[in-house]
Amino acid sequence: MAQVLSEMTAQAAVEIDTDQIASSAISCRLDVNEDLDILIESIRNFGQLLPVLLRNRVGPGTRYEVVYGRRRIAACRALGIKVRGYVRDMDDRQALIAQALENSARLERSSIE
Repeated sequence: MAQVLSEMTAQAAVEIDTDQIASSAISCRLDVNEDLDILIESIRNFGQLLPVLLRNRVGPGTRYEVVYGRRRIAACRALGIKVRGYVRDMDDRQALIAQALENSARLERSSIE
């Protein structure tokens, strides 16, 4: 899976309207809004430095589902700007592994991590 993530990050990120992104059924963050104002200010001042990971969504409604980067998406929504991210076809298992790898360095871990 590490090789897959490495290959994904080698491809270019795209800009996506945040209204096209749905929440994931697999939640890994304990509180998306914690210190969100700090992240909003950072993105306002410096731009979004790290892309999010989205997967294509099957069915009606929004086009994408968040895999990781929920706080960055929330901050971009608050700022009214598009979010930069990678879009991949992923099944639930791949999405879960990607979330775990992205969030493994966090000090406060959720039950899924």
